[in-house]
Amino acid sequence: MMAGHFNPTHATLNMASLDIQEPLAESAALARQWSETLCRGCGSYHGAWQTLRLLGVLNSMRSDDDFLITQLDLAISGGAKNILISGAADYALHARIAAVAKSHGTTFRLTIADLCETPLKLNRWYATRMGMNVDLFQGNILDYRKPGHFDLVCTHSFLPFFNADERRQLLGVWWDCLSPGGAVLTAQRTRPGDTSSRHGFTKAQAVALGQRAHDNAQKQFDRLGIAPKLARRLAVDYAAGRSTYVLRDSEQLRQLFLHQGFELEQFAPPGQGQLEKDLPSTPTLPGHHRMRILARKPVS
Repeated sequence: MMAGHFNPTHATLNMASLDIQEPLAESAALARQWSETLCRGCGSYHGAWQTLRLLGVLNSMRSDDDFLITQLDLAISGGAKNILISGAADYALHARIAAVAKSHGTTFRLTIADLCETPLKLNRWYATRMGMNVDLFQGNILDYRKPGHFDLVCTHSFLPFFNADERRQLLGVWWDCLSPGGAVLTAQRTRPGDTSSRHGFTKAQAVALGQRAHDNAQKQFDRLGIAPKLARRLAVDYAAGRSTYVLRDSEQLRQLFLHQGFELEQFAPPGQGQLEKDLPSTPTLPGHHRMRILARKPVS
């Protein structure tokens, strides 16, 4: 079967039995340490991210696992071998790809691209721990060139790090990197009614996030050993430094992919059950949800 042509009759795996290994209790401390010397203006993000996930303050992509894992299962069972992760806060996507590939007993070649060395070092650490190889690219993804090399491009909540012009360039990079029939798999939050150009935390929201981190750390101190004061500081610093561009509506997002030439095989919000499980990484309002996207580059 040609990579990128996924078998729609393939029986999806049982997510409850999927062994997604994320040793956050070990790597969160490494992320805090490495971010102090490796990050260039993003330390409050990369240094806190895994700790806040470990404490249950944020759940990252877990609220989209029902979609992401199903599509990864179809892609990998359908022959996808060369995979690009475009932007990585940590190794969460890496872990999901590895778990799905392992369930099929198949091999894959993973490339991870990010501007910062901290998440790349986390992914190298994870690959070594899991006995895998990984290719790393440190730099601006807009400068990345590997024409027609990948069967699948994966990312999560990545587009708001770019302004409107840069987003169009980013879609062009993904398009060029994909082989015919390859696809982009992602989930991206839209914010209807938000009239600002950038989105972040208010001071009150940052304080509230810090309190939640403090309380979660206190409740789990015997198990995790994370000092509540440290958890509060990490959360408040994370919130203070978190600012991204706003994607206002799903039609804006849809047109971004269609204009590049992609065919949208999946483009829908999550069901109510998944919405209730969502712990967003930035403040949201009702109606602000992540669109689940599978966008394919046509074969011809």
